[in-house]
Amino acid sequence: MLEKIAKGKISPNAQELKAYKSALPPLTAQLLLIAIGLMLGDVSLQANKAKTAYRIKFEGGDIHKDYAFHVYELFQMYCLSAPRKQVRVNRLGNEVTT
Repeated sequence: MLEKIAKGKISPNAQELKAYKSALPPLTAQLLLIAIGLMLGDVSLQANKAKTAYRIKFEGGDIHKDYAFHVYELFQMYCLSAPRKQVRVNRLGNEVTT
């Protein structure tokens, strides 16, 4: 099912997705502490338009991809998609890979 979600084939409000989310176990004490630490340094919290749901966004330079994949492995069961490479042009016109 996560593959369908990652490909955008399931609506964010689909019953199937809601059932999956409700079946997830709560974060362990260790994962909760790691999440708090990440919030203090490496990630941002993003809200939907209605401010009723939130997600944690983790983005870092390509040089830190091993760290990104390590964090993903810790929280994999709670992630709807795997880390992916993103190439963009910054305001200075330089190509940036994250």
